[in-house]
Amino acid sequence: MFGIEEAFDISVPYNANDPESTDFDISNFAAIVTGVKKLIADREA
Repeated sequence: MFGIEEAFDISVPYNANDPESTDFDISNFAAIVTGVKKLIADREA
């Protein structure tokens, strides 16, 4: 996760491994990609 944060200049929620606590899903690769895209879009908004 640290590599993803550094590569895309985003901050992944600290509780990303608890799906009930956040909407950032790390259960599979496609979900991570979707979450990263959303964080990038939120940062640029």
